[in-house]
Amino acid sequence: MDAIRYEIARSAEKAYQSLRIADTFKLFMIQNEAELRSFISSNDGKEGVNWRIEGDRLHFVKQHADQKEIPSAKMIGLCLDYATELNRIV
Repeated sequence: MDAIRYEIARSAEKAYQSLRIADTFKLFMIQNEAELRSFISSNDGKEGVNWRIEGDRLHFVKQHADQKEIPSAKMIGLCLDYATELNRIV
């Protein structure tokens, strides 16, 4: 059951910004708020997403990590070089 909840949680984080608490009970197959809070504390911060209850909603707040830049010009140049060399070989 925990493995299924974990996978559902990862999907919910990606699909929703927030969920109603009542819907969260159904979605995660949780019976009461104490069980939900325990589940939240065990999942908070995983995969770069913080969970927070505000009012009657559970919010998924994505952490903004420094994104690495892909050197696109360099990659294009390398691909063209490889294609040229492959053309010479063939």
